[in-house]
Amino acid sequence: MVAGDGDAAAAERAREARATFEANLPLIRGLLRGLCARHRLAPADGEDFSSYALLRMIEDDYAVLRSFAGRSTLRTYMITVTCRLLLDYRNQQWGKWHASARAKCLGGTAVLLETLIHRDGCTPEEAIEKLLAGPAASASRAELESIASSLPHRARRRFEGEERLLEIPAAERADDRLLEAERTATARRLEAALDAALRTLPREDRMILEMRYRDGVTVRQIAAALQTESRLLYRRIERCLKRLRASLAA
Repeated sequence: MVAGDGDAAAAERAREARATFEANLPLIRGLLRGLCARHRLAPADGEDFSSYALLRMIEDDYAVLRSFAGRSTLRTYMITVTCRLLLDYRNQQWGKWHASARAKCLGGTAVLLETLIHRDGCTPEEAIEKLLAGPAASASRAELESIASSLPHRARRRFEGEERLLEIPAAERADDRLLEAERTATARRLEAALDAALRTLPREDRMILEMRYRDGVTVRQIAAALQTESRLLYRRIERCLKRLRASLAA
């Protein structure tokens, strides 16, 4: 194929992607509204995120839509895309979210519970209700309440003006600073151990765990995207989690 033919084909794919975007804009806007509501974004933040997400979708000649390979429904694909865009948006606003070392040691359910409470602003009761209502619920209410009570307290990030920052007193006790440094070092060692354990998993398994526990995509949605059965995917995720626990215990 000569260069001119390649340019023409690329232009045609871009036109098709644009047509798909415009035809499905009501669906995309609905998914964005639902995502903002589930994650309790303030109206102004929701508008900012929706604008950011739509801009990302039309960048590079609608590259997001051009990447759709038809292995799932467009709705399922866009659910995954919007979840990832929300994560990117929050990383830009707040910096990358990391689960605590304690949550990681307790397993995937604890990580998801902590994310709902300390990143997304849910109360412990709301977070537990969300997990119990999900199709992937694998723990009882009592178990979730026990996990929630054992998670470390983490202050939610917020932005303050310079005047407020000037009022914050400096740390006065050297032993407090030492203790905090030890906690930080321990958390980093545990995070490094978890990262090393994750790298032992096949690439697709890592992607599945990221979609489930980092992006909040349901098992049913992931199964649809991968064109597999939900019950098989549940077992696959459980095997991956058992392997990670064994690696961390070792």
